[in-house]
Amino acid sequence: MAEILIVCIGNEIAEGDALGPEVAKILKKTLDNVRIEEIANYIDILNFLVEKKYDKLIVVDTVMGDKDCEVVEFRVNPGEDVKAPSYHSISFFDALRLARALGVLPEDVVVIGVEVNKPFGFGEPPEEISRLLPVVAQRVVEICKSTG
Repeated sequence: MAEILIVCIGNEIAEGDALGPEVAKILKKTLDNVRIEEIANYIDILNFLVEKKYDKLIVVDTVMGDKDCEVVEFRVNPGEDVKAPSYHSISFFDALRLARALGVLPEDVVVIGVEVNKPFGFGEPPEEISRLLPVVAQRVVEICKSTG
């Protein structure tokens, strides 16, 4: 059985950035035999990757882009240098480069999130993001079940 780590990133205080923690709540009720962690900063991914070898890393997060409130999914090629804006202390791709340099980055890295095109305020996640929580969670479940 494949070892899967799901890292749900976000902050329940910042509007729109609670996607990760909210999806984690759904996944913990739905999935067994996978590790599900909630973190606020990308650098924390390394803690989990260093302590155990995983076959797949699934990251759930809100990502900046041109579209607003659309579910996005992409695979990361661990050998490529890719940059993307982030609200966290170290960029996601910097954390992946460091994990690759340490020899702990899984071969399969999938990012699933909601693309937004404006900075967050404070308060509850907007309705547009809240309605996508089950969609994101279901996609994570599908990926986990398709992984041998």
